[in-house]
Amino acid sequence: MRGLTGKAAIVTGASSGIGEACARRLAAEGVKTTLVARRAAKLDKIAEEIRAAGGEAIGVMADVANEPDIVRMVRACIEAYGRLDILVNNAAMQALSAIEEMNREEWDRTIAVNFTGTALGIKHAVPFMKRQRGGSIVNMSSIHDIATAPNMGAYPATKSAQSALTRQLALELGPFGIRVNAIQPGYIPTELSLPDWTRQGGGDPHVFMAKLAESIALRRVGQPEEIASVAAFLASEESSYVNGATILVDGGVAMSL
Repeated sequence: MRGLTGKAAIVTGASSGIGEACARRLAAEGVKTTLVARRAAKLDKIAEEIRAAGGEAIGVMADVANEPDIVRMVRACIEAYGRLDILVNNAAMQALSAIEEMNREEWDRTIAVNFTGTALGIKHAVPFMKRQRGGSIVNMSSIHDIATAPNMGAYPATKSAQSALTRQLALELGPFGIRVNAIQPGYIPTELSLPDWTRQGGGDPHVFMAKLAESIALRRVGQPEEIASVAAFLASEESSYVNGATILVDGGVAMSL
């Protein structure tokens, strides 16, 4: 995509699922990529595979809920590549429960990772983007921002908060040439979703996937790579006039009653 070659990106939650797909897609487009997650071995493996394919990538083990870790991940990107152009805030967690069964520690942790981690990443990336007079921030929201289900715990609230933060910061950072957008993925099989799909499928996630497909206009669940394509578009100059948008990528499930 136009304008990506030679840029530098940070992708959080990059050790699997949507984050891994985003990192691989950006690297394939010529982006120098910093992969961030808590699992060092998986990060190192993915980064090595990207380098073997001719891309540039490093892995940084970090917890996005911990501000010193955020500072360290940004510093690692700057030290490796001398710049920071793209931030994909993808790291997330999900603790499912009814409100009366809520575990306070899990509630606080979900908010810390999904929402506070997004804000902290932006806080520490923006000074470098301002110096460059430009950048693209992509926040990974969710279909649960607009259409949710019972017993989802804090997860939908954090995703709505991400969308609201996206609009606020698009307005705040736009004058500096920094665009802020969000993606709302629909049903995507990832390490985050598959445990619940397995539970609801009686031990087989494919049983629940087939049930989900019946409610989707395209009659299938999506794939992480399909979300990564939209993230790459938002990071590129192809979307140079897209700012403050939240793009639903769900195969058409949210439009049906």
